[in-house]
Amino acid sequence: MNIKQTLDRIKNNDKTLTEFTFPRKASERSMLRMITALEQNTTITTICFDGVNFSDTMLQELVKLLKKNTTINTLKFDGIVQLSMGSIFAEAIEKNKSITTVVLTHNSIVCNDLSALSQALQTNSTITSVDISLNSKIGSKGFLDFCKVLEKNTSISMINISEINI
Repeated sequence: MNIKQTLDRIKNNDKTLTEFTFPRKASERSMLRMITALEQNTTITTICFDGVNFSDTMLQELVKLLKKNTTINTLKFDGIVQLSMGSIFAEAIEKNKSITTVVLTHNSIVCNDLSALSQALQTNSTITSVDISLNSKIGSKGFLDFCKVLEKNTSISMINISEINI
């Protein structure tokens, strides 16, 4: 992947670029540049992080992106080992009103992370699909907190909880 060409496509709102998968091996500086470029982008509706290692700075910039960008409607996080974003990520989900789908598969989501996400989902009425499958560290408390959301949030119509460890 040529980072400069990709950045240009993001910044120029290339209409053929509607889904963007962040490269696993990009430097933190390049990742931050891509995240920042997405803040003003109006064509990309899906962003994917597959095996990306987040630094605290990258996570903070991602939260800023999610608060500003109203075009992104699908977030996919797959294989993020240190996905202990908890309340920071949940804050972005709570405030963003364009995201409809959240996919958090093959991550190391722990009870506190799922509890924070669950709390954010209680007030977000735009998210209709949540996939937390293939997570092995959720635990019963995190899962119960997530189930309580379903009692209050009737906008969620698709949930995938296959192969989670409760």
